[in-house]
Amino acid sequence: MNRLALTLPLLMFLAATTLAHSAPGDKKLEGAVIGVLGIENLVMRMAQTCSRVNASAADTYNGAANDWRRRNGETVALAKRVLGQAFDESMQSLINLGVQAKNDGSFNAVMKAQPAAQARWCDRSAGEINQGRLDVHNNSKLTTPLAAYGQP
Repeated sequence: MNRLALTLPLLMFLAATTLAHSAPGDKKLEGAVIGVLGIENLVMRMAQTCSRVNASAADTYNGAANDWRRRNGETVALAKRVLGQAFDESMQSLINLGVQAKNDGSFNAVMKAQPAAQARWCDRSAGEINQGRLDVHNNSKLTTPLAAYGQP
């Protein structure tokens, strides 16, 4: 399989996995936090990486990331609040490191590709982000556990 054939939805799935372990009852909440923060990391890193790959299209990549942030900012803020409240410091570190490690592997594959393939990946990724394919605010698998946190 061509390593660059990884699409953002596949990267999103990879970002939603973790090296961390928690009590079984916390798995949905943990998965929601990881999913939201992983996708946020992915989108922001796409903009940074792709702006270096194709500086002439940096406005397109940054625009996609900024629009994503506007659409999903409340959900990201909630996930960060839950991370800080529901998990101890060691778990927070494991979650953050797990998200970073998963996305590092994906972006390393992109950076090893030929420039034309990198540019195609960047353009395709920005398009998927603009289409809302990576939006988290309307993904009930992510928002429901976050919204339920702290509710009686």
